[in-house]
Amino acid sequence: THKSTNYDEDRFEVCNHKYTALSEPNRTFAILNDCKYGVSTNENKIALTLLRAPVIPDMYSDQGIHEFTYSIYLDDCSFYESDVIKEGYCLNVPLTVFNRVMERKSFIKLNHKDVIIETVKLAEDSSNDIIVRLYESKGGHCSCNLDIDYHAQAVYEVMMTEEIEEASSVLPMLYNEGRTSTQLSFSPFEIKTIRIR
Repeated sequence: THKSTNYDEDRFEVCNHKYTALSEPNRTFAILNDCKYGVSTNENKIALTLLRAPVIPDMYSDQGIHEFTYSIYLDDCSFYESDVIKEGYCLNVPLTVFNRVMERKSFIKLNHKDVIIETVKLAEDSSNDIIVRLYESKGGHCSCNLDIDYHAQAVYEVMMTEEIEEASSVLPMLYNEGRTSTQLSFSPFEIKTIRIR
């Protein structure tokens, strides 16, 4: 957050998604946003670029009406103990209710708050397998349980392309009252792709 090198002097903003946070051991301040990606920090300030309107390469870019949301998040703990990432996701991916019926239901659950489920989708090969993409978000090693709210035939750790590499990619499963559970281990910022059959 300071300009101590020539590179820092020349750099005016960096790209970010969902949040930008300044933190120390007992407090965290963050700006959350839903669609603005340029941010800069200097000393104790965060600046979020709301509109650029450059003339090169497109002299008509960023014209018109822009709608966006940003908010402030404060916490009395370090970034690693805070809910900054969760709040960033809540702003960017709000709860969607279909047919005006809302029943509390989680089809997939994790028991570690630093592991984020980024995507749940059908496999690209039309097999009706479910793909779950998740990652460790705070730069630490951790293990967590992935709980699936139905009886799965098999759970695989696969490549990002969703292909099963070998038989050893089958994850051990536990069954309990119609639910399936498996354990995952993550290295810092590791991304995993899980295929549920």
